Amino acid sequence: MRFGKSRKNGKKSKKSRITVCIIITAAIFAGFSIRLADWQLVQGKSYKSLAAKSTGYTEKTDATRGEIVDRNGVGLVVNTTKYKIVLNKLYIEEDRLDGILLELADILTKTGDARTDSLPISVGSDGSCVYKTSREEDAKKLLTLGFTEYGFKTLIEEGAPVAETINVTGGTVDYVTTHVTEGFSYYVSEEDDIRLSYDIPYSIPAPVEAGDIVGAVSIYVNDTPVGVLELAADQSCERRTQSYYWDRLWKSFTFFITPI
Repeated sequence: MRFGKSRKNGKKSKKSRITVCIIITAAIFAGFSIRLADWQLVQGKSYKSLAAKSTGYTEKTDATRGEIVDRNGVGLVVNTTKYKIVLNKLYIEEDRLDGILLELADILTKTGDARTDSLPISVGSDGSCVYKTSREEDAKKLLTLGFTEYGFKTLIEEGAPVAETINVTGGTVDYVTTHVTEGFSYYVSEEDDIRLSYDIPYSIPAPVEAGDIVGAVSIYVNDTPVGVLELAADQSCERRTQSYYWDRLWKSFTFFITPI
């Protein structure tokens, strides 16, 4: 009897050791999973920005040459101080780059400094943009590039139905469908990422009239919001009354007593 009891105790201790190992292993994997989720989901943007700023790049600089003077110390070939503005895209957000360039161009214009403008477009006296007559071929290439890669595209049509329905509480119908109240077009290329984000409530109270604004859809191009459209109800829905419940009760009663 003692031998059998010791064997039972041995089995129990072995099973408990396995259970402890499983719990420890599961805890370790859970810790790794939580840490990975924190890195990628919670702090993903900050780490991405840090990685972009820590990326190395190479910049070539001209070596300083010595000055050449005559026997009296008068300079024949001397050095002059010049300032160079460098825009490092590693430290500039993409949506701020155009604004920074425009601000820099205004500063150079106010100080009277010359700048090299390689764009075949100039600003007219009335403030409109015109193509330079001396660079017609470059202007033609620019137009061809623009019309080839970009186009005015309808992103969502007027009256487009929405797949998701909205529940109606206290109404004569259980749900209503919706549609987009107006169309939306935008200038995009084939490589742009277009996304529609619908803001639709789970339920709305009765009564509801056809055409009532019950939601909205936001339009994004490359994660940049470009427009918001309203969603309208397709059907009308009245509020439930006592007559509605009596009518439902009568229909159920006649259904059961009607012979088949």
